[in-house]
Amino acid sequence: MATWEGMFTGHTNLIRKMLFGSVLVCDYTASGSFSTFTPFASDGSVAASGIAGGKVTIGGVVWTDLGYLTDDGVTFARAVTGSDVMGWQSRSPLRHDITADVETAHFMALETKPSNMALYNNLLLASGGTMASGASYSLAHPQAQTVYRSFLFLGSDGTGSQQIVGAKLYPYSSVTDLGDKDWKADTPDQFELTVTPYVDPNVNYDVKTWIDGPGWRALSAVA
Repeated sequence: MATWEGMFTGHTNLIRKMLFGSVLVCDYTASGSFSTFTPFASDGSVAASGIAGGKVTIGGVVWTDLGYLTDDGVTFARAVTGSDVMGWQSRSPLRHDITADVETAHFMALETKPSNMALYNNLLLASGGTMASGASYSLAHPQAQTVYRSFLFLGSDGTGSQQIVGAKLYPYSSVTDLGDKDWKADTPDQFELTVTPYVDPNVNYDVKTWIDGPGWRALSAVA
């Protein structure tokens, strides 16, 4: 006779918590295709190089790391809406069609620096300039405009040979909502951003998700 213990196939090592992470961004270029992009090397490690000055090259793309975020990390919200067809002879829907499926990423950056200020003010990252020792910094808010970016979100669980990394790419996206700015003693000056991805015509998707790392590759295969 089958027992619950014999039938149950749960795996505690498949329960993930993204303990650390980063949000990386670059200005979108229509000529750059993400069709072959992967953030991971052949051994499952993050394919990062050229780390300097807040820049890092991952998967052949030069990204800007937005630095410290609040401990809320990143919230990925997905809103799916649909339309039901009802019939006179039924009290249950006869047909359901999805009419919208939109994901957004929400986070709050803590570092006051040119990249975060450019995102908050809808400027190209290159337009935000850089910080220079011994010099002041200023940025003019432009007229309303839409600037497209590519975002790479990384989350890490475990360390060393046990590390598992999640990655999510928004190849073609923009900042679509902003939080308030608070200048007061008990709150850091932070940049609250909501990012919405759109279908990149180069790759024909809006969101791509990976999970990899040495810890992931060491797991046994399960459905």
